[in-house]
Amino acid sequence: MKRTRENIDKLSLYELRNFTAIVFSVLLIAGSLLSILGYAMTNIPRWFNLALLIWTLVWCSLAFFHRITLATLLSACIFGFTVELASEALYMAIENVEKAQLYITADTTQALTLIFLSLLSLNKRLIVIVGCFFIFSWTAICLILKEALWDVYVINAVIFAGTTYFGYFAIHRIIYVYTNYHDLTNERDLMQAMQHMDRNQINAIIKLGMEKNQTPEETQRLLHAAGADAQQIINDNVSAVVRQQMLNEQLLTERLPELTMTELQVAKSILMKLQLSEMMKVTGKSKGNITTIRSRIRHKLGANAGEQLYNVLFQRVYGTLPRSMKL
Repeated sequence: MKRTRENIDKLSLYELRNFTAIVFSVLLIAGSLLSILGYAMTNIPRWFNLALLIWTLVWCSLAFFHRITLATLLSACIFGFTVELASEALYMAIENVEKAQLYITADTTQALTLIFLSLLSLNKRLIVIVGCFFIFSWTAICLILKEALWDVYVINAVIFAGTTYFGYFAIHRIIYVYTNYHDLTNERDLMQAMQHMDRNQINAIIKLGMEKNQTPEETQRLLHAAGADAQQIINDNVSAVVRQQMLNEQLLTERLPELTMTELQVAKSILMKLQLSEMMKVTGKSKGNITTIRSRIRHKLGANAGEQLYNVLFQRVYGTLPRSMKL
């Protein structure tokens, strides 16, 4: 189940990466064609967009014929887009300083904002809503102030797609590096799994782990809210623990037939090295009763006064002395 969960997480990342690569390349081709045909920014030399169009088409062709992967296509599109955008910004800064300032400031602000949201928010719906707000609002401003700057829409759509993907991927990468460095494999799996859970599932898992008395109905409700995968894992683990407990109790009964059920409970607590307060909680007996029961166990097993009851029980149940006694 754990391996399946990891494979699902990786598959979702690969699908997101491939989708982003395709959307990125299509938007670059569309934006370049609009600029070349004169439907976009006309005060920028067309060879800027022509170079970007050729660059994107070459890499798309290689990806189409399976010469490169979609991950390589995505990297190539990002590199070409970055160079082309930087060249346009430099040209605009030379030709029109005010226009360049507005252009660069808006794109940079949107990119940084979307990266920030992607890194800090696990709610991808919020990222989409805020990203769309930025895209459409900035496009409207550009159309009002600059009359026909259509390629800004394409540019901002590309920035939104790229930063959303890389921000989402960065979450997984940060978790992976941090947990590997500190040897927190189980915590890493939990943190990555929580990215695919809603609030009710996370709250249910937290409540299941809290040390408080719960009715069977409450536990069942929390298991149902935690989701099918978590419920299956918890049920399997609990079943394994119960089977182990039954095996231990059966072993104690076979090896210590002279003890009563109450005495077997205390003997099991001694083998588990529980403190007196924990024994009282497990057995429901008082301190005086447990002391009396320990004396009866010692008498029935024929233990000497100087022998530790734990060592005597361990040898009777498992047929050997504890490792500490062998050294």
